[in-house]
Amino acid sequence: MTEPPHTSQSTSLDDGESRMTEIRNWMFLRPDRIKRDAATVPSATTSATTSTSFRNSASNRLPGEKQTRAAVDSALHDELHDARYLTDDLGDLMFSPIISTELAKEILQGLFEAGMVGVRRIDGDSDVDVGNNTEYATAALEHAYQRALAHGCRRQDVDQTKTPSKAKNLTEVSWSWSWKGFPTSTIKEAPLMDYFNQIVDTALGLQCLKGRKVCYRFAAPIDTRHAFPLAYGPDNEDMRPDFVVLPIDAFEDNNATGTGHPIQYKPKKEWLNFTTIRLSGECKTSASNKGVDQVQRYMRGMRRAQPWQRFVTALTVTREIVTFMRADASGIERLNMQLVNGRSSLEFVRVLLAVALGNATHFGKSTAIDVDIQLKSTTVALLGDTVPATESNDAISAAPPASDLPAQDSHLSTASVPQSKKQTSGFAAGASRSSQKRKRDNEDNAENPPPAGKQAPERVNQMVQLPTNLFGNHKYQGILYNAASLRGRGTTVVVVRENNARVVLKMAWQDVTRGSHQAEVLRILGKNQGSEPDERNAYVLIPTNISIDEDRTLGIIRAFTDSQIRKLRIEDRILQVQKTELRRPVMYFWSAHDFVLGLRDAIIGHGYLVDIGILHRDVSENNIVLGCFPEGARGCIMDLDMAIPYMPQSSSESFDLKKLRDDVKFKRKNRKAPMTSQTSGPFQADRTGTTPYMSIKVLLGEGHTHFDDMESFFYVLLLFFISYDGPMSKENLLPASERGFTLQFGRPAHIRTWPPAFLKWSAEDMDTAADSKKALFGFGRWRTHLHQISALISKRWVHNTLRDGITDLLMDCWELFYVDNDGGPAKVSHEQFIGVLNKWLKVNEQLPEGCNNCPFNDPNGKQKV
Repeated sequence: MTEPPHTSQSTSLDDGESRMTEIRNWMFLRPDRIKRDAATVPSATTSATTSTSFRNSASNRLPGEKQTRAAVDSALHDELHDARYLTDDLGDLMFSPIISTELAKEILQGLFEAGMVGVRRIDGDSDVDVGNNTEYATAALEHAYQRALAHGCRRQDVDQTKTPSKAKNLTEVSWSWSWKGFPTSTIKEAPLMDYFNQIVDTALGLQCLKGRKVCYRFAAPIDTRHAFPLAYGPDNEDMRPDFVVLPIDAFEDNNATGTGHPIQYKPKKEWLNFTTIRLSGECKTSASNKGVDQVQRYMRGMRRAQPWQRFVTALTVTREIVTFMRADASGIERLNMQLVNGRSSLEFVRVLLAVALGNATHFGKSTAIDVDIQLKSTTVALLGDTVPATESNDAISAAPPASDLPAQDSHLSTASVPQSKKQTSGFAAGASRSSQKRKRDNEDNAENPPPAGKQAPERVNQMVQLPTNLFGNHKYQGILYNAASLRGRGTTVVVVRENNARVVLKMAWQDVTRGSHQAEVLRILGKNQGSEPDERNAYVLIPTNISIDEDRTLGIIRAFTDSQIRKLRIEDRILQVQKTELRRPVMYFWSAHDFVLGLRDAIIGHGYLVDIGILHRDVSENNIVLGCFPEGARGCIMDLDMAIPYMPQSSSESFDLKKLRDDVKFKRKNRKAPMTSQTSGPFQADRTGTTPYMSIKVLLGEGHTHFDDMESFFYVLLLFFISYDGPMSKENLLPASERGFTLQFGRPAHIRTWPPAFLKWSAEDMDTAADSKKALFGFGRWRTHLHQISALISKRWVHNTLRDGITDLLMDCWELFYVDNDGGPAKVSHEQFIGVLNKWLKVNEQLPEGCNNCPFNDPNGKQKV
């Protein structure tokens, strides 16, 4: 019996009605392959003994980590390990409501008759052009159509178990297609976009598309001096697309260049930014795989620029191959179109027309989030430049983080936009270089061109797309945190107004296999919120689930059946939306004293979770928040996504020899039989957490207890004092509080990159990270580390007394974990760690002059602490 398919938002009709998607064509789904150093290797081969790569995700670059292109590319490689697939039915799945296979055949025929496409009939030594309205023309089109059906989604009336049969008199015939005007040498972006638009315009003149209206067009960026605005960009990263797709309102009046020539559509400069584009792409003269790898970085940037997107899309173009890509929280699908083939030419027509005619929902916009276009004033820097950081939190970097979208009530000026320009649509993105940044005669060796000469940043107006309402009546205020990427949870946290009160919504794509753990964790929390709850629950930020329509990556976006999902090696993810109270992120700390208070309270909250039977498993700076005001709890532990039910263990737990034997046998077995993409079932991570904060045992895959979380708290404390050079000024902290701590553009000036010894803690190889941390707990190596840390603190924390106090605190906490052997850190209890922090807080109760930037005063005008 045929298994029923899932219903997909992504294939909803233009009139808003949903349809049942066809079942995916399993015959033509295969792992993607990455070409490296002239050798093609499967991207999907890994071993169970290796690190769980996608946990070290580009989606969560920490403040002190390197924010460079190389670091992001490396992390994306890990993140997408095992998660890229070639899927021949992708175009049919996504776009059949707009351009069906039958309609695409009619369009291809019309373009053939219009002279835009040519076909050659190859039969042995015979190689001849095919003319219009001939038997061979009909046969060539029918062959392309039948091949497209065979590679498309499964249909009951199509035999897709073998290659469609051919006419008897054409048994040995093949067909070679060519696109007249498609570049055959060096690709130049502007002429290529004119050509794409010409294909669309010619197709819209056909009777089969009568009455269809263009909503979007292709364009090449016109600014060759600046990085593409409003992109998530590490410092000095190249973030300019070769081409983009923009809404029709983004173009000047059409200007014909003469009889027989295509119309040139000129985009308005203020629309060229990462929040407004639907799709962008990369041009490579020949290296298709390099284009695919490069455009991933820009798709990631678009996920951050447009957090309302369920998935994002991109194109890469070479002289022979056009590749269409879609990325969701489970990874990437891509459709390769080799234009010499009839099926690929038909799919190429379908993709181009769908891009121009489709609505935002077809390209990933969530129907639960409304967006609008607003005119904003912002700053852009020249490509390759980094705007000098200032004390202001709205300093702009060379490529401003798209996650730092301006809040609607921010300082950026806003002008009203005509109603015709208001949008309820989202667009997909990617980016690459412009022609002026790349040596086209040797482009594949020009991956790192020299930066442009430094010049002053410029203030410009931008048409910015922003959310307005989310999941019902939640009014958007701004983004609090954004870790959206191409694979993983892609957590985005926004501040909204609900009934005139500020609250926080967290959107994250959770692994469906974690559903039972999460439900049990929330049940345990609810059970302990009785009439007389433990006062320590005030130090846990407990979420409330928001009811939404189910949205899954594999089951709904990709429309795989349950039986197909079980065979895939990638995880199915479901969108989860949770609401919490607003708290202050750590980066807005008022003083060292303020942070230590918050850390202590978070440890108290963690102890409460352990006592009621919950293990957090993801202690990091991002998952600790501070109180918004000096009164009440000064800190909380938050984000229970990785939490599990737990039975606490004693610090004197006996050595388990049987467990050791089992672990050794498991690792030896998996070395002999490495897991691959063909292995049945999804890839499951055997360790959780944020890499720089993971305990040594967790990094080595040796289990996870609450003692490992306590070790993570120590790393939070240590890395905090080398991540910042003191708090922001009071003049910037008060506005941050007033806007609800929503992010502004750029990297705050008080954040510093970790020194090389500590950057190893976020290494791709978890064994390397573990070895680096082990050195911290040997007395000789700790002494070396302490000298480095003291030197950094002397530079970054200005007051002598405060610097000495910070060093004393780190020494006292290190002594808790130090053991005089090579067995790693000691098992430290909550009470021990809290005791050291309380002792330090008592000794340092009176803050040195100038070391407190709390923006609040008491009724007598005295500054609070």
